[in-house]
Amino acid sequence: MKTLHLSIIAFVILLLIPTMIHNPAKALCMPNSDWSSAPCHSGFVPSKEKQREEWAPYYQYKGANWMEMMKTQMIGAMKNGTIEDWVTGNQSNYNVWRYYYVNDQAPFFRSSVSGLNDEHPYFPPPLQQLKTGITPKDVVCKEGLELMIKTADGLPVCVRYPTANILLERGWAKETISTMTSSETTIIIPVNSSIKSNGFTFTPSLVKVVIGTNNTVRWINMDSVTNDITSSFVSFRSGAIESGYAWTHTFDKSGIYHYYSVIHPWLKGIVIVTANSTIGNSSGN
Repeated sequence: MKTLHLSIIAFVILLLIPTMIHNPAKALCMPNSDWSSAPCHSGFVPSKEKQREEWAPYYQYKGANWMEMMKTQMIGAMKNGTIEDWVTGNQSNYNVWRYYYVNDQAPFFRSSVSGLNDEHPYFPPPLQQLKTGITPKDVVCKEGLELMIKTADGLPVCVRYPTANILLERGWAKETISTMTSSETTIIIPVNSSIKSNGFTFTPSLVKVVIGTNNTVRWINMDSVTNDITSSFVSFRSGAIESGYAWTHTFDKSGIYHYYSVIHPWLKGIVIVTANSTIGNSSGN
């Protein structure tokens, strides 16, 4: 009986193979719950121009108002790094992304096509973000990179912090966006501060911030080696900060926060956090 069962399975597979070879789309395509007329290609992907033609009716099928509303949602997901989660959330979201992607108005992201997913949150490259209609100054860079606008063509670029300073000095790019719009407090981990004999530490080593005004602090590692930020009572900890990258922490409670580098313990600093411009009762952290 078992042998007969296996033989039947093998026979069915043999019957299906020619169908899958001559018409793979028919054999492998799954029903699209959002749009029954959705094109499907298994094993062969036509040109983008052809896909654009095939997906054109979807906009009319769903309606302009609905499509533009969904595009706004898609842009929001892209700007907060959850574009993959949004696209794969349901069939409608995927269809919306596919329509705008084939029309060059949505970003390509690796996990949607290749199955790779080694970045989360994922922020598409600046030029891909522009395709969605986002303005250059609203482009989002991944953590540790600085958004700049190129002087020559006004296009956005995400670069590491040391590079940003060099580009500014050479006039290659305009002022960094964060310095124009951000209310963050910036602390630098200086070049060669990893060498104890240099006597360097965080710059500035003491900062005063006000909740609701500038209480997000950004540490930028300008040294050539990895560093870290750890509070004395471990109320916050950065983990490794690679050279040229940054880490931010938002303080939401008043107090005096002592911190240091575990990797280079001679690097020490203090953040004084107040609820207003006057320092009140504070506690060490």
